[in-house]
Amino acid sequence: MHALPSRPTAIVFDFDGTLADTRAIIVDSYREAFARVGIECPGEQEISATIGIPLASAFRELTGADEELIDRAVEAYRDVFRLRGYEKVDAFPGMIQIVHACQTAGFRMGIASSRSNQSLGGMVEHLGIADCFEVIASREDATNDKPHPELLLSVISRMGLEPRQVLMIGDTTFDIEMGHAAGCLTCAVTWGNHNRTKLRSVHPTVLVDGAEAFEPLLGLGLGLRNDSLR
Repeated sequence: MHALPSRPTAIVFDFDGTLADTRAIIVDSYREAFARVGIECPGEQEISATIGIPLASAFRELTGADEELIDRAVEAYRDVFRLRGYEKVDAFPGMIQIVHACQTAGFRMGIASSRSNQSLGGMVEHLGIADCFEVIASREDATNDKPHPELLLSVISRMGLEPRQVLMIGDTTFDIEMGHAAGCLTCAVTWGNHNRTKLRSVHPTVLVDGAEAFEPLLGLGLGLRNDSLR
């Protein structure tokens, strides 16, 4: 991990794979959606590689199917996901503490996610951190998918900031490329859906392997240890 070249005023987090461990529920929902529409399901690794972009784009990339079938698959996925609920969605170890510590330290915070507004809002509420964020932006807040910077720039604009004041934190190359394109500092986390090698290929400003790394990076002073992050 390298130091940031300047202290950010605000932090914008991705959600899936960064704050919340949603991989299992997402992969299971894809499998059932594929079964419902009668398409052979790709492997978990292929599915995970698309987490972070909107559903329609992910199904398009995974199947190459026509738009009518993609629409059916998206609807099937959403139906399955609604039925599963949020009870199995947990935050990654230490990330709830980090969010609260960032709030206490005076960082302004937002979320920029490709998830729908309904599910994103429900999950953030489920984790008990909704009040920590000034802006929570979903796929409905942009017409272009990540890694296009539109979603992130929308968050920054709503916060009344300049991109150079913002640190974008995410687990995929889509998040880091979006941050670069917007003109922000970027931080890649290695516990999500893209591995260290893939993340390094897009040259994040910093790369971290655990929540405890945010303490020195952001000057939080929580005294967290690896064995305390549950």
